Amino acid sequence: MDTLPETQRAWIVERKGVPSKALNLRSDWPIPSKLKPGDVLIMKILPNFAHTGRPLPAEQDLAGEIMDGNGTRFSTGDQVFGIIPVELSQVIRQGSLAQYVSMPADNLVIRPPHISPVEAAGIALVAETAYEGLVDIGKLEAGQTVLINGGSSAVGAYAIQIAKAKGAKVVATASGKNEDFVRKMGADEPS
Repeated sequence: MDTLPETQRAWIVERKGVPSKALNLRSDWPIPSKLKPGDVLIMKILPNFAHTGRPLPAEQDLAGEIMDGNGTRFSTGDQVFGIIPVELSQVIRQGSLAQYVSMPADNLVIRPPHISPVEAAGIALVAETAYEGLVDIGKLEAGQTVLINGGSSAVGAYAIQIAKAKGAKVVATASGKNEDFVRKMGADEPS
């Protein structure tokens, strides 16, 4: 592994409020140097955007390149994507609006080559939100009918696909211009 700098640039959430008042771009944020077993060091290519818990680097979704696999299933150079859950971000004091992050390898998967880093960075949180709402909380089962409000939104598109994979009938709301899109996602009845 190449020698890494000791510090990095990172957007730090320092207080509640609008981004112009809550975020501070720091050039002296430490790069994690001691990895725990099961953690990897990632140099991120792209974050997604959504969090608060001051002061720590903001955001959870990411896509990047493994810099140190640390004995996990990942190797240096692997292209990955995943999520730093809010609870973990608050404990490890790291987020995806930084150049490097150390995080559990279990929160990452290999990025398929046909999915760009930009696309991959927006998958984890919205897909997890849809899954939790339908499966963990809603206890969706095969044969049920589910209404997906906002079927053409990011969470809605994943919710349609998850519900169909579970064997549910899907009714999804969307504007007229998005009817074809929600049908392509699997909606039985766009409304």
